[in-house]
Amino acid sequence: MSIYPNLKTIKIITLIAVALCFFSLLLKYFPEVFSGRANASAIPPEQVDLLWWELQEDINGDEVSDNWKDIRQSRLRQQIARGESEILFLHWGSIPFRNTIPKNKDRLNQKTILNRAKVWIRDADGRISQSAFRHGKERPCLTVVKDVELNGLYLIGLHLDIGEIDIDSDGITEMVRLSAKHYIYHSKTGGRQGNRPAAFFNDSDNFPLEIGCLDSWFRYANQRAYREYEMKVIYDGKPLTDTQVNIFSQSGWQKTVTTDSSGKFLITPFGGMENDGREKYLYAAACHDLLKGEYHYTTLVMNVNTYPEWRSKSSGFALWMILGTGLLVIIIIAGIYRKKKHARDAILQFENRESKRDN
Repeated sequence: MSIYPNLKTIKIITLIAVALCFFSLLLKYFPEVFSGRANASAIPPEQVDLLWWELQEDINGDEVSDNWKDIRQSRLRQQIARGESEILFLHWGSIPFRNTIPKNKDRLNQKTILNRAKVWIRDADGRISQSAFRHGKERPCLTVVKDVELNGLYLIGLHLDIGEIDIDSDGITEMVRLSAKHYIYHSKTGGRQGNRPAAFFNDSDNFPLEIGCLDSWFRYANQRAYREYEMKVIYDGKPLTDTQVNIFSQSGWQKTVTTDSSGKFLITPFGGMENDGREKYLYAAACHDLLKGEYHYTTLVMNVNTYPEWRSKSSGFALWMILGTGLLVIIIIAGIYRKKKHARDAILQFENRESKRDN
């Protein structure tokens, strides 16, 4: 009798080992794979740069004044410039709003972005078209909505596959896909209002992961300070639940929120106490698609209307309060003077009648 196991026994032992390995993998990945296919990922990892858009006026704009005359003149210039093109600059790095582009060759660079990135624009009628970058002095830029008669909300999105990276150091390389989105409201005198505005591309191929605003009053590509907004994160057209959304503000304030079972979260933007009231929020989210072996990162930049608008209204309100109070004081003084005058006239008339009776 041989001391070595026969071929049949070896096959059985091999099948049992394979089954145990498969079972252990199921125990490890079953909750993530079959509960939603995508799970949350930290933002941002050391190996990945975030992408985000900034308007030219946000970068090179004049200093904001709290003088209501200056604000009125600025608004008049904006009305005159309605219908003209907007210029968006693309930024990238691990620190949003700091204009810091890493010089490390392993990180993103302008050449990589220009060669690989794809830019899409969704107009106010729901049509999606591809656009192209043009070279800026320091970073790629994009001219949007030039001499277009269609008014309404436009979505500008960028999609970039940066290649396969072992991002989570598990020995497995996975595709890393970045995207960035920005809203622009186009208004040209005499133009036609779009009939299909939307806050999402709803394009799973080019923008599988998206952040957007759900509120019905959201139409003008910005948010107001101290007003609560309902926002949503979707992946492949479905809500992404229990996902962390990191919020970075230009003034340095940061917050992390988690989406609910509908992929939604609430946010109340605050006014910028510094930087003369200028404020911007960058919303960033990530997910890990286990079935496809992909990591997705997306950003959305929102301008927040804050102190300049509030300050101009408060200054005007204070002015009218002073004028109204002064007018009220004048009316009260005039009323008292008139009442005293009537009283003196009545006394004089009474004395005249009494003197006539005595005579």
